[in-house]
Amino acid sequence: MKIVNCMKHAANIRLADGTMIVIPPSGSVAVVATTAIPAEEVVTEYGTMKTAGKTVYGELKGLPEPQDGVWYYVGMLVFNAAVAIGRKDVVMGDSGSSAERNEKGFISAITTLIFA
Repeated sequence: MKIVNCMKHAANIRLADGTMIVIPPSGSVAVVATTAIPAEEVVTEYGTMKTAGKTVYGELKGLPEPQDGVWYYVGMLVFNAAVAIGRKDVVMGDSGSSAERNEKGFISAITTLIFA
């Protein structure tokens, strides 16, 4: 199977044998449209408080059409939106405890992939 990186940055993936591979961005960037709803003020018995702003998620954009033998590497938001519409050809890196991290705690490599 071929993996196409649909993110803006390269994907560093450590294979089971310890080899590090780098999948460069394909140039096709998958995103989910967002609309920001600003914070509001509400008056309570204790005084005026601000509510948290909110993001409303919309249309999935930039994800190529399915192709036989191809998985699309995407971020979690795109992954969830794609799965919600029935796509089975998306994959994302597991950024939890299996990910390799540098001395500052940033992810340096993904070691486990999550498939739709």
